[in-house]
Amino acid sequence: MSGGQTSPAADEDSPLPVTASPITPATLAGLLAEHAYVYRVRSRRDGNGGTETFEEEITPPRDILASVLA
Repeated sequence: MSGGQTSPAADEDSPLPVTASPITPATLAGLLAEHAYVYRVRSRRDGNGGTETFEEEITPPRDILASVLA
């Protein structure tokens, strides 16, 4: 932040200076793991021979994350 503040307490609620940084597939995977519930729907056989569906938490594959960022 350039310049000085005459009264720093007046801007207590102001956000800190933020800089942009490049996002890579690995960075996106980390952000998704920390901030989102990412899942796919899978199915399996139950005890009666039928099928049941369930959510399986996953990290998307690197090529899909790269496609999202392209």
